[in-house]
Amino acid sequence: MKNKGYQLFLVAIVLVAQLSLVTNARTALLTGHVALLGWLAVASALSFIVACVVVAPRWRMRAS
Repeated sequence: MKNKGYQLFLVAIVLVAQLSLVTNARTALLTGHVALLGWLAVASALSFIVACVVVAPRWRMRAS
């Protein structure tokens, strides 16, 4: 993935996913579905890892 457009698109998708996960977690917390919070936290962590993997090559290119 050498094209910046693909990286930007993937990070934008991850951002939307993070916002959706936070909204779902808030709703689950307010409605008393606490068991769902663990799965939402795992999904959020995986989404964050994907964003880091996508952006990491860009950080390395800027550092050198």
